[in-house]
Amino acid sequence: MRRIRSTTRGVAILFIVWSVMMAIGAAVAQEEDVVVIPITVVRGDPGSIHLIDPPGVVPVAADRVGLTCLVAAEAANQGSVHPNTDLIVTSGGSSVVIPDVEREAGGLIFGEGFLTLGETAMIEVRLGADGVFSGGFAVGLCREIIETCGDPALSIGVAPGDQEVVAGGDANFDVTVTNTGDEPFLSVNVDSSIAACDGSIGAMALGAHSSYTCTATGVTEDLAATFAAAGTGQDPTCAATANAGAAVTVLQACNSNPALTITVVPGDQDVPDGGDADFQVTVTNTGDEDMVGVAVDSSVAACDNTIGALAVGADTSYACKAVGVETDLNVSFAVTGEGVTQGALCSASDDAAARVGNPPPPTTTTTTY
Repeated sequence: MRRIRSTTRGVAILFIVWSVMMAIGAAVAQEEDVVVIPITVVRGDPGSIHLIDPPGVVPVAADRVGLTCLVAAEAANQGSVHPNTDLIVTSGGSSVVIPDVEREAGGLIFGEGFLTLGETAMIEVRLGADGVFSGGFAVGLCREIIETCGDPALSIGVAPGDQEVVAGGDANFDVTVTNTGDEPFLSVNVDSSIAACDGSIGAMALGAHSSYTCTATGVTEDLAATFAAAGTGQDPTCAATANAGAAVTVLQACNSNPALTITVVPGDQDVPDGGDADFQVTVTNTGDEDMVGVAVDSSVAACDNTIGALAVGADTSYACKAVGVETDLNVSFAVTGEGVTQGALCSASDDAAARVGNPPPPTTTTTTY
């Protein structure tokens, strides 16, 4: 959250320095962060801007450079009135306007604004409607330090964190960045070791999150991908980073002849409305390498099956059913397995159909006399 930290160079110092310098009649003085402008007369066109010189361009204390500060201008016993005359304090490439500094005679005239200080500062006057400035001021360049940055934070997540792809295949990632801190960001970007996964998110409010997908195409080697999110706020020093990683393991393509087959019977069947469709599934290792992690994935959940290891020439069968079939089905069956020698990922598929509304023909009994 934003905080204000007072400095020792406050209102009292402005008054003291201003009073002393006026008393001794000095042309211009700078006491640490305080720049004193003696009674100065400037004439020109209404709205025109003029550098007050002296003091001209003054150095900023080294320990103030880069800080965002409360800039204050004060004058006591202002003698003349020149409405809509503004002081402009410029430093670090930006400016703050302290408005209408000669708006009334007598007493205290006070104005302030915020500015990020550079190595130097200059004070200008923008003339009001009568085209005259005739004032003396003490300008405090850093009456208070404004700590503009609280606790900025980002998080980044990448899914899946680990995945396997067949050599030459694609690896897909879902990337999510969240602003988990208490500061908004003007700009958030993601830099990845996979060029296609770089992301430009833009501004992020408190609690906001943004997601995108990306792909590493034609992966032929194992990857340890990195994802680095970086955000900056209104104040460039108000920044945060977050990092995530994801691993891709490349499996050699199955180049046996083939290594696995899957057969489903019956390939077609008729079932009554609301009846069950029964299947017999057989998986065979027809290749030249023992397989592990053999599993069947079906569009009918009840037909999924984890088989495990399957030696060369071995087969395994199991029965499953689709229960309560009310519409025609085209059921898919896909088997995958990994070779134990080269880590080759092999697969095969088959399908079967079940048609509803065609009950089996009635049984006819023939009696012979």
